[in-house]
Amino acid sequence: MAATQGGRGMLCLRWPGLREFGEADWRAVIATIDAHQSVARGVRYSAFVLEKPG
Repeated sequence: MAATQGGRGMLCLRWPGLREFGEADWRAVIATIDAHQSVARGVRYSAFVLEKPG
């Protein structure tokens, strides 16, 4: 969902704080999800580590 404008809009409806994300933030989210999906195929485990803004 994060890869498309429509998907991002839906995510922002659910989590309004995501409206503050810029293009670089969304690219980082997509890259992280892709990396986790690659690992999850082999180990069936995923963990998300997020930084909470100060």
